[in-house]
Amino acid sequence: MENGSYRPSNDHPSPTKKRKLDSHSALLDIDAAAHSAFSAHATAQTPVQLSNLPAPVALFALATSLRASAASLLPHLSKRPSSSSASSQARYTATWSAYVHYTTSAIVLLRAAVTLTAGASEWSGGRVELRANAMLAETLVDTYEGSGNEKQVASEAEKAITRALAISESHPSLKPFTLPLTLLHLRLAILTGKPSKYIRTNLRRLLSTLPALSPTSPASTAAAHYALQSFVVNLPTAGIDAVVSTNTTATWQEKVQAWQSVQELATQRGDNSIRVLALLAEAQLLLVHSPSDYSRAGSILSSLFSTLGGDSDSSTEQWPRTVKVLYRLLYCLWKSQMGEAKEAKEVLKSTHKLLDAQVEQAEMESDAVQTAFSTNGDESASSMAFRIPPHPTLYTFAFLASAAIHLDPLGKSPRSGLFAEEGVRIAQSKLGAREATQPVTSLAFASQSLHAVASLQVHFHLLLASLGTMRSSYTAAETHLTSALSTLRAYNPSSWTTSEAALKIVFGWAQVRLARAAKGGEDEKEAEEALEAVLFACEKRRKEGKEGGIAEHLKTVAMLSLLLLRLSNPTPSAPVTTPTDTLIRALTASEPSSTSSAQSRLIHSLTQALTVPSITASKAALSAALALANQMQANHVRVGVLALLANVFLWTREGEAQKMLISALKLAQSMGSATNRSYTFPDAPGSPPVVVGNARLGLWLGERLLESYRSDSSLQKTDEGRQKLVAQERVNEACRKMLERDEAAAAQERVVKMEA
Repeated sequence: MENGSYRPSNDHPSPTKKRKLDSHSALLDIDAAAHSAFSAHATAQTPVQLSNLPAPVALFALATSLRASAASLLPHLSKRPSSSSASSQARYTATWSAYVHYTTSAIVLLRAAVTLTAGASEWSGGRVELRANAMLAETLVDTYEGSGNEKQVASEAEKAITRALAISESHPSLKPFTLPLTLLHLRLAILTGKPSKYIRTNLRRLLSTLPALSPTSPASTAAAHYALQSFVVNLPTAGIDAVVSTNTTATWQEKVQAWQSVQELATQRGDNSIRVLALLAEAQLLLVHSPSDYSRAGSILSSLFSTLGGDSDSSTEQWPRTVKVLYRLLYCLWKSQMGEAKEAKEVLKSTHKLLDAQVEQAEMESDAVQTAFSTNGDESASSMAFRIPPHPTLYTFAFLASAAIHLDPLGKSPRSGLFAEEGVRIAQSKLGAREATQPVTSLAFASQSLHAVASLQVHFHLLLASLGTMRSSYTAAETHLTSALSTLRAYNPSSWTTSEAALKIVFGWAQVRLARAAKGGEDEKEAEEALEAVLFACEKRRKEGKEGGIAEHLKTVAMLSLLLLRLSNPTPSAPVTTPTDTLIRALTASEPSSTSSAQSRLIHSLTQALTVPSITASKAALSAALALANQMQANHVRVGVLALLANVFLWTREGEAQKMLISALKLAQSMGSATNRSYTFPDAPGSPPVVVGNARLGLWLGERLLESYRSDSSLQKTDEGRQKLVAQERVNEACRKMLERDEAAAAQERVVKMEA
């Protein structure tokens, strides 16, 4: 969510002619559409009296019309032409030519207006010359932003802004133009890569020139304060964004501080709408960049629930649907991260209902929310624009949130997979469609939109790869990882190797190797190398100042995965880069708080269980992990924790251990399609197939359960007990056969890759 642009509240009357300002200022406010060759009541007998239009005004009107025509072409330019259709490519070329013609013509006209107003005494030094220079600078910035050629017009735009600023300082009535012109100047500085210090210094200087804000301050003064305090959020985020070719950045902490400053100002004036949106923006930043501690984000989202999350229309009717949807998505993601899956799913269900309700065309096209604030009798500036993701973007993201919140590998067709597959379909249609599916305000914004959709598609593929791995569909998982990598490289050619998404792909690849564990130890070796690569990349990011975000969490998960691999195989399969003792110290260095994410608390409990010296302490840690897994409704976690807990209980309470092993085995058998993950014994063609699911986990559990059965002498004395033993032996044998099939498929896959 970003702040909107700020403009002067109204047209201030020109100063006297003595100041060399135009004497035709009243004509500047006439709507160009009101001019026509004939009036509504004109007849052939009554000649129409037409007034002469000042030349600069005519140039302004023509330039504005040309810019509007160029803007109407942006949705068509935001979509790539079909590579197989010559007519599609021809249409795109013609559209691009028209866009260049319109924008170039507008710039030429505004240059002429600048020259004309500077050379004529009636225009020079007045509002008309100010507007000519301001419009030229704004058009240059809007047109060249994101093109890579910003520096080609930077000097011309800066010269125009400097002249306009000088004029605005020349008379009190033109003073309101100083702030928007300075903000435009700072925007140009961002595009040309000026140091961040330059931006901050100018912002502080501007703030010092404004009157102190109070509840009785004019609305225009309040708008100026809001615009300056929130300007920092428009800068690229240091160490996070793909944009690495600029020195003009801000840390996410600085952006949080900016939104907090806006909240304080809004509280002083009683501008509740602006305060709510600033709180929402802060919560969004905290959820993305501070996954280790959600105390502040949770406090904000809880406080806004009655305002934006209520089911009754009366409590939320003043807010646009996009704001309510954005809030609910953030709320359910926070609840999910805290392990409160039930509430997260309930809110998510209501969010989908809100998204699926009838949508007006204006909602589809709008990416801004006009927020009214207290005017205290001053109607000159009563609203401010905030950029909010439009409905199509939120609709697509809702599928990603649903896939993540419903993540569960059990069953015939997991809901998570259905959400993710639909998300891939939507993303692909957006990337390949010929028509824009959301508002496009500039070429730079079109590029940003495509990158955002591509990022969603990458994460859909990552979720599907994770599901495929847990359901033993290893080939499908690798296919999704390959698709994620292809999309990432296509839309981030210069930065994909160092992105967080690339780290997730490498980690996903390691998970496939860990789960399959075939090819005579090769899988484990490759998995260890991949996990070490993730740790190395995360450490490199830390040294470069790119801390925080999902990479920090990914580093912790990679360390736990590497620790589990080391404990399961005491003999290293590859040269050790990160010693096991180092992993344990890093994982146990700090204890998460109650406001930390459920994943952080779960990782801590599992690490404690694996490293504490006493069985009692290990039981306590695993019991805490199991309770957390149940609360998270994370069956894929629960099956692993039950397996570890049963292994501990086998030494003290065998009956309880058997119950845990049986429960875990049922979960493992459900982790995969019954059609593809079942085994039929050749010697019993009429018997039903044995459902295996996750064969490796099922075999480990089955062997422990069979050992426990065999150690119970009373069990072998009854027919029921002997039948239980035979049934478990058949399940274990089915798991072995399925493992052999998996390993054969892995070997064949390797041969095919070598031949290719």
